[in-house]
Amino acid sequence: LLHYVVKWLCSQEQSPVWDRIAQRVFTDESIGSRDAEALITAVALCATSDRDLMRCFGFAIRRNPIIRRVCCTKLLLQRTCDVSTVSIIAEYLHTAASKDMFMETMEAVISVWSDPAHVRYVAVEQQMHLTRVVLALGRWINELGIANAWQKIFDTAVQGVEQRLANPDVIIRQSGMFVGETFSIWMGGERLEFEYQDDSWLYEMRNIRDGKIGEIVTLKHELPLEPVLKPIDMQMPASSSSVANTQAYDSDDDEDFPAYDLPDNERNVEPPPADGEEPERTAAAPNYIRDCLEQLSEKEKYEVFEAAFFALDGMIRRKAVGFVDIAEQLVKKLVFLENKFSSKNFELSDWRAIVDARIRSHTRRFTTEKKAETTYTNRFAPVATLFFYPLLKTKTEEHLELKGRDSPFLARLLFCVSEILQKAANAPTVVRMASSLAEVVTPLRFHPDAFIRSSVLYAYFSIANAVPESVFVEFFGAAAQNWVEWAISCADDVDAAEHQRSLAKNVVTALMGKMGATAAIQEASSNGV
Repeated sequence: LLHYVVKWLCSQEQSPVWDRIAQRVFTDESIGSRDAEALITAVALCATSDRDLMRCFGFAIRRNPIIRRVCCTKLLLQRTCDVSTVSIIAEYLHTAASKDMFMETMEAVISVWSDPAHVRYVAVEQQMHLTRVVLALGRWINELGIANAWQKIFDTAVQGVEQRLANPDVIIRQSGMFVGETFSIWMGGERLEFEYQDDSWLYEMRNIRDGKIGEIVTLKHELPLEPVLKPIDMQMPASSSSVANTQAYDSDDDEDFPAYDLPDNERNVEPPPADGEEPERTAAAPNYIRDCLEQLSEKEKYEVFEAAFFALDGMIRRKAVGFVDIAEQLVKKLVFLENKFSSKNFELSDWRAIVDARIRSHTRRFTTEKKAETTYTNRFAPVATLFFYPLLKTKTEEHLELKGRDSPFLARLLFCVSEILQKAANAPTVVRMASSLAEVVTPLRFHPDAFIRSSVLYAYFSIANAVPESVFVEFFGAAAQNWVEWAISCADDVDAAEHQRSLAKNVVTALMGKMGATAAIQEASSNGV
């Protein structure tokens, strides 16, 4: 039906109206890309001339990526088409495509044609098709009027010619010689000359070069433009009963046949294997895990491999005899084991568990119930002081000026000590450690180095997080008020860096929250009294 539609549209008079109708039918972008690609491919294969493609596609190849992919890549590089289709597409690209698009297509084709792997491994039929494409596109390059258009193409083509000259196949070797000689003629430089063996392939290449496609292929038969179906007058019966009444009765219908009941053993009959299909073979499972390991290397008998593979699970779970001795070797074997026989259930699919996990990760539960708090022992608390106090020795030694030229080192020390203090939260010694840290950092609040001031802010933040609410105001009540005022001044300092101001705001929030929580605890305890 599509072939008929294409022929009918292309047979109409040359008119912009008919061109627009055909292009509206075949270049509609509202359909899916896969359906559009299949439609464009079928239309390109139905066309009998480049005028048909111009009627169906027009200049849409310049803006439609699907038409460009089909005409420039799919039909030229990924399929094997007849010579007439190749010539029609080449003429259409010369007419409708831009110069850059035509040259990009030519460079891509000649690059694949010259690839050593293509010459060595691709079938002869595909190489013949690509040679047709090279010749069909190459004959139009001189008409594009592009300066130095042949330079890069000829340099790439010479590599393909050299690869083919060393090939023992006559068709491949003559393809390289003919393309090299033809390109040298079209390029206009020094002409290459080779001796050929006359055959049908050489005759076909010469006609493609000269544009005489009609002499080597039979023109596609055109479908007659006549109605596909003819109307047939039919009169349907009024109901199904009338059909039953008009059927003739068989003369043997009156005979009585004895009833026959099939026995159970005849009802369930296994169908014989199809022609050429080998019946499924089975092998006994090995009794020892070492035998399983050896049978996993089986390369010919799939039943031996499957028997060992599926018996391994139970042996590993019960730690069969010899498992400990070969465990390491068995793990390496299973990690790199390949499904060489396409065995069923070789890998268990966990897709249902994956779907459930993804659903749980995106599920939101709205509830007011609080989760039960879990308590655990802080194993770092007993040894926290061993890390903490040695780092607080900030007295200046002979070769170290912590408050002068080595102030960045002091800032890093304070950051490290503050981090240790947070890890020691809820330890019995955390209050004493926090007091020691506060004594060290308080004189450094107005240090000229901004890095030092940031470390002081982080120290106050760590104290607020590490010390429990029940004792915070008792030990740091008055001092914390001064810390808050200084942190607010740091947050309002327009000359400070953005990260320092952000840290100061976090310190103010932490300290105010800690003091507010402490006041609430004290009020609750007083009411209880």
